Amino acid sequence: MIILVGLPKSGTTSFNDLFLDIGIKSHHFRINDKIYPQYRNKLIGQLIRKNYISNKPLLSFIPEKDYTQTAITETNCFLKEWEYCWPQIEYLDILYKENPDALFILHTRNIYKMVSSMHNHCPVMIPYLPLFDRIMMTTLSKKCAEEGIKVNCFNNIHSRNKEQIYEVIDETSPMKTNPELLEKKKDEIMGNWIQTHYQNIRHFFSKDGPTEGKAKFVEVDIEDNLCIEKLRPFIPELQAQPSITTLPHSNINNGANRQRH
Repeated sequence: MIILVGLPKSGTTSFNDLFLDIGIKSHHFRINDKIYPQYRNKLIGQLIRKNYISNKPLLSFIPEKDYTQTAITETNCFLKEWEYCWPQIEYLDILYKENPDALFILHTRNIYKMVSSMHNHCPVMIPYLPLFDRIMMTTLSKKCAEEGIKVNCFNNIHSRNKEQIYEVIDETSPMKTNPELLEKKKDEIMGNWIQTHYQNIRHFFSKDGPTEGKAKFVEVDIEDNLCIEKLRPFIPELQAQPSITTLPHSNINNGANRQRH
């Protein structure tokens, strides 16, 4: 089992394509219905959340016979219009305890490019509301609810005028303690969030973390020319194909173009 624990817009589609190319049953965001037709259009994150609520193993939808030949490259998803599920954040400890022999991969990317790519990626559900804003707004919704602050930035989500999406902030607003809503702060806050996730993952798999360094774990930068070589010792299917030396450029961009990956 291979489980990616990075974030969106950092090569998850490229890893999915790589694994499929070398003969690994890979699932990206949705269950691969070519492998399991019965799970057509099922989101991995939805299945993980359902299993968590039902007190079942999080990845029990993967048959035991396929377990060692399976990769999951992106687990996060929207459960409802404004509820985001992050298994690599919320359930990381459970994923490890239930899959102690799995290979966990932290895939990183230049944070500036990630933030830019999130701005340019518009999901199908609300094609004029970029992924960046959806992540920001769901994160804010949870934070504001915890602090007892009412926000109205969700009332106009179907408006094509982005200025109507975020609540207006000034020095008298109770939201002034939540700088995430300030336009000039959004990129900085998102960048810090990404960096914090990287740090948390590194600690989790370190000798000083919960796994005591016993897990199979590797960190790779998708823009590093040695990315594949860093992965190869951990993946027998890669060792069997020495001609593969680079990660497929599947929808990877510099953040300037609107693409999916």
